[in-house]
Amino acid sequence: MDPHSNIKLLFVSLFILVSIDVARSRNLIGVDPNLKKICEYTDHPALCFSTVTPLLKGGKADASTVLQVAVKAGETLAKSAYAVVKSLAAKPGTPPDMLSTLKDCKDGYETVVDNYDETLGSFSVHDLGTVRAKLSGILTWIGDCEDEFHDMGAVSPLTGYAQMLTNMTSNCLAISELLL
Repeated sequence: MDPHSNIKLLFVSLFILVSIDVARSRNLIGVDPNLKKICEYTDHPALCFSTVTPLLKGGKADASTVLQVAVKAGETLAKSAYAVVKSLAAKPGTPPDMLSTLKDCKDGYETVVDNYDETLGSFSVHDLGTVRAKLSGILTWIGDCEDEFHDMGAVSPLTGYAQMLTNMTSNCLAISELLL
């Protein structure tokens, strides 16, 4: 399947999930009150509900658990973005300037995946400083990639991923504030 078809399918699926979740969040039927409070603290509560709820699977909704689950969701999406940019960077016949940007973005998204993984590792030692630093780094790497495409006057094939990951990471940073 073409990577662009995968991207379209991903965004249609995410749109449906967010739409359903917006409707559910308005009714708040069956929503754990702790999860509701935590997600409403974020800038993107509907996204928080839609990414965290399926992964909690009836588990405890405290800030630490919700943050870990939200980070895992971000890591999963970052791995998808990395696979797409890796595929695009390997495409024969790509113009040199585009190839250079794609390779930079490939390196950046690899770091994003690593930062999510290191964030998860920081939970076990209760190192909230590293958690917040790694999450902030994710935002920087994603922004740098988008900026490179913008600077060359091209449309980024990763914009959808970048926007979603930026919002998800922003939610993670907000949730981490509840642990301070």
